[in-house]
Amino acid sequence: MRHRNGQWIWVLGRGGVADRDPEGRVRQIAGVLLDINERKTLEAELGLRAAAIEDSADAIMITDGSGCVIYANPALLSLFGAEHQKDLLGHPWHRLYDRSQAADLTAAAFPSLRSERHWRGEAIATRLDGSIFEQALSMTEMSDGKIVCVSRDISAIKALAREQRALREKLELAQRQEAINLLVAGLTHDFLNLLALI
Repeated sequence: MRHRNGQWIWVLGRGGVADRDPEGRVRQIAGVLLDINERKTLEAELGLRAAAIEDSADAIMITDGSGCVIYANPALLSLFGAEHQKDLLGHPWHRLYDRSQAADLTAAAFPSLRSERHWRGEAIATRLDGSIFEQALSMTEMSDGKIVCVSRDISAIKALAREQRALREKLELAQRQEAINLLVAGLTHDFLNLLALI
């Protein structure tokens, strides 16, 4: 409805026929209009947030206080090779890591989560098919003990960094070899000049 200030607002209308004439025609209608604009605005905002989480390219997982997965967005399902929500929901989060990696992650992340409510780092994760990948993680503990984990596969970035480091080391080795070759060539030249004089 249009509010008296000119803006359009959501209202909830409830009413009915209060009185009819002897022929059954409506004489009086009674009802109530409730302003639900704030509720509708909040619903729209919640819908937008839910859509953003569902459509995010980053993998998002929420675990309950006991560490079981209670939410997984489509990007998380894809990242871990799950076909259906039931492949992850209800299972403990550490199932997605080998035993030693889960222990390392627990030792690194959980003290920070308990004290600062947030932790960022990297881990080696295991897909449901057993393949592994390098993962960047950002974890936040909510006030009710649930943990929100946002992650992404950084295997390609890490592989590129390793290749760049290997190329840099090869270049440095080639530069050192070139410097040694120039030094040897200079010494050989000077030595031959001395031999010529002798």
